[in-house]
Amino acid sequence: MPLSRETIPNFSLNGQELALYTRELLSRTCKQRGWSGRHIEMVIGSLERSLSNDWAFRQSYTYPDAEIKISLRSHAMEFGNTELFAFDLEAYFVFPANSSFPNCKPFVRRPVGASSPPINRIDELAGFPKTEIADCFTLEVKCDNPNLIRVHCGLPIVIAEKVPPKHGDLFGTVQNHEIRYDPHDYEPLPEPQVTDNTEEYIELWRLPTETLRPEPRNPHQAQPPDVPLLTIVSPPPNATDASAINPQTGTQNSPQDLETTKESKSTILTPGEHTKEHTKPKKRSRW
Repeated sequence: MPLSRETIPNFSLNGQELALYTRELLSRTCKQRGWSGRHIEMVIGSLERSLSNDWAFRQSYTYPDAEIKISLRSHAMEFGNTELFAFDLEAYFVFPANSSFPNCKPFVRRPVGASSPPINRIDELAGFPKTEIADCFTLEVKCDNPNLIRVHCGLPIVIAEKVPPKHGDLFGTVQNHEIRYDPHDYEPLPEPQVTDNTEEYIELWRLPTETLRPEPRNPHQAQPPDVPLLTIVSPPPNATDASAINPQTGTQNSPQDLETTKESKSTILTPGEHTKEHTKPKKRSRW
């Protein structure tokens, strides 16, 4: 916590901080809507490249009371071992306190090979069992508390410390140093306003009615336990030995199978026996 001689000015977000907050905001929203990691990486990578190449999102520019509006439309199709994914991403920023630069709309370029939705290969895939997924939404948020955004995004906060004058000096000095705070000690960021437009674009794109919709998750809800990788088959009531159970079918083996299993086991050497036979140290000559 800051001392009495320290002050924490709540400076406006600069262009670099605003770009980082926009990326984290979109990534968190996609995770809450059940997106896969590969699709999130593709969308976030396109947004990050667009903002890093725009002069407006540099560290030398500040934007008080900035407003962020992101529109994302996506269409995915899965058939067999093949997956197709198409999306459109638009980012719009409003700066009400900057009369000379009131808004900014950077151009977001999709990666090479990615197309705009909807996917135009439905006729070629006719007759194949396929699954289609559509997700279209718009999110809006206003940057009211820049320091709270810095804390939750892992960005440092600049603290100005007033140093009293030394002996023989007339005036004191002001020293600035950066401090990172634990986000768990502060209130969470306000959730953005998310408007779902999936049904509207499903009708506009003329997608089938069985197209899957997103299933938003509650970020504060506990995740279900992991499913065990191994399934233990319980033996039948009349089984007296574990060797009498066939692990592939879960049924009891016949007496002939048990005799065959015992004979095969008697002819197999254990790893310890192999080690004793092949790793026996040889007698070394004294010369």
